[in-house]
Amino acid sequence: MLSTLASKSMLIYTNYFYRKCLVFVITLKEIFRFLSVSSLFVGATGFFQTLAGYHLLEVSPSIPICSAVFLMTFSLYSLNKLTDIKEDKINMPERLNFLKGRRNLIIIYSVVAYLLCILLTFLDNPSSAFVVFVPLIANAFYGSRLLPGLPRLKDIPVMKNIVVAISWQ
Repeated sequence: MLSTLASKSMLIYTNYFYRKCLVFVITLKEIFRFLSVSSLFVGATGFFQTLAGYHLLEVSPSIPICSAVFLMTFSLYSLNKLTDIKEDKINMPERLNFLKGRRNLIIIYSVVAYLLCILLTFLDNPSSAFVVFVPLIANAFYGSRLLPGLPRLKDIPVMKNIVVAISWQ
């Protein structure tokens, strides 16, 4: 009788542990899904690339500048997702579901993020605030049709790499 009780107790504990692990895995999966459809992960990458650059140059890092890069990257990639809706229908339907009905919200928080980026850069060094506009202008040219009948720069395979590389400089 004691071993039967111990077996039942172990079974209950195992089921409980299994359910908790399952909830944890599902939660992690949802977090990673959210990061893959939002621009938070790419923005964080910009923050940490900038931070790593400071460390590689053996310069004291500027957290406001790292944060400005996060905000800039987050903003531009969020806006870029709005221009990729047709492609996302095929390539990434999860992102399309995430974007559906949120166009105005994405535009608002992207503009606010970029304005905060400009402010942080200006407060750190007013003369460097103009540099913040280079990626914005590059992204505008990249995602827009410049001349009727010609493809967007983002539709030309090599141009994507060139524009992104210039923007990250």
